[in-house]
Amino acid sequence: MILSEDYIGMKEYKVVLIVVFEKVKEAFQMLVDAVIELWDEMVEFTKQITDDCLFLDDKPVWNTPKKFVMKSQVLNRRPLLSRARSCC
Repeated sequence: MILSEDYIGMKEYKVVLIVVFEKVKEAFQMLVDAVIELWDEMVEFTKQITDDCLFLDDKPVWNTPKKFVMKSQVLNRRPLLSRARSCC
């Protein structure tokens, strides 16, 4: 590249690039700070929601009763369980 009076010299070009990159760096730093602030607000908001929604106690768990299976009374020829209304 032939530098003439119309072109910016390399030293001036480097200075302009440094200034531009500093401005871009400041802009991105502002963006990062804004995102961090929003993230902290979101964390606080979710904590408030979970604290407000967890006011109910856990409901007691209801277990279904177990089914007791009797042994077969046919093979024994004698009832294993006597009933109140039986004929025996």
